[in-house]
Order: sequence, then C-alpha cells, then structure tokens
Amino acid sequence: MAAAASLTVRYSNGMDEEVLLRFGSNVIGKRGGPADVTLSSQSLSRRHAMIKVGDSAVDCTVEDLGSTNKSAIVTPSGELQALEPGTVYTLREGAQLVMG
Repeated sequence: MAAAASLTVRYSNGMDEEVLLRFGSNVIGKRGGPADVTLSSQSLSRRHAMIKVGDSAVDCTVEDLGSTNKSAIVTPSGELQALEPGTVYTLREGAQLVMG
C-alpha cells in the first residue's frame, strides 16, 4: 500500500502513533475489528469513522459511521465541531479529529 497521507494519533495516555492512510476510503476502528486502520483504543467502535484521502489536502474528508462514542473536529482556530453520523465533513489541514 502506497501511503497518501499520515495521521498522528494521540492516545489519552499521551503516547502518539503515526498511521498511514491510502488514497480513497480508510475506515478507522479499534484493534480486532474489521477496519482498514485499527487503533489501540477501547473507546472506538469497530468501524468508528471513515477518512477519505483525495489528490490534495483540500480533498480530505471525514465521516462518523454511527459510532457509540461519537467524533468531533477541532478546527485550527480551536472550535469544536461535533460530527453528525453519516454527514461528510472536510478535514482541513491543521484540524484535529477527536474520536471516542
């Protein structure tokens, strides 16, 4: 898999993990689930969110897949925007994605 983008994950214990994303759809979920990218967090659903990576940074989107513990975006200006399940949001450069 050729990486199109990377995502830095910060866990609640302060540890970081860099994960690679491919062009197109990347389903994010907890380890042991059917997701494309699995993370070590029990607060995530098995299929928590989908990040789509396009040809440029402005073509990246995120969608909450109906997760139990929800998702949100923290904008570069610090505004918290809760994600409605099934709605696609632009994931702008410098934004933070909060899951679970």
